[in-house]
Amino acid sequence: IYECFTKEYVDALAAHLRAGAGAGRTTVLEVGAGDGRLAAALSAALDSPRRSRRGGGSPGGNAPKVHVVAADDGSWGKGAGNVLRMDVREALRKFARTDGRTVVLCSWMPMGVDWSAHFREFDVDEYILIGESDDGCCGHNWYTWGNEHFASNQNEAEKGAAYKNDGYVRYDLKNLASRQFSRHDGEDFKHSNTVSFRKK
Repeated sequence: IYECFTKEYVDALAAHLRAGAGAGRTTVLEVGAGDGRLAAALSAALDSPRRSRRGGGSPGGNAPKVHVVAADDGSWGKGAGNVLRMDVREALRKFARTDGRTVVLCSWMPMGVDWSAHFREFDVDEYILIGESDDGCCGHNWYTWGNEHFASNQNEAEKGAAYKNDGYVRYDLKNLASRQFSRHDGEDFKHSNTVSFRKK
């Protein structure tokens, strides 16, 4: 377990997704989803009606439509019935830009691997990375995060971060990060973060 997803965190993530959904349909694709626990909890949070103080009732007719899909290649042997057995590119090919807005969710991308280039290649509207950022063990510190200290040479660093060159803007979601707790976080230090990259 890399990240302990609390109800407070999942509810805040659901609120972020609702806020960006607009009037149309949004597909949230979690890649590298493992056993699908985050996707399942997020689906439940998104499906929960915002009930009035009097209780009862159903979601308003104008509530954004946000659908969550979980995919994993099964390489860790952690699949579950609700997780589609697909690698990142297969999942993007099937779900990205098919109907309305597409948001990709990735928790603890493997170290030294950059899936974010695939997200941008498939022109997703937003991708959200959960885990250590910039100089940690999630993704590639240069290709994923744009940390120039990890560029292979000065010429590469001068070209700038790949996400910027592809027309995406980074937003650190501090409201979510404050609700995070990972296996590497402690009382005096915090490594985990939640970062959104959105198309301009």
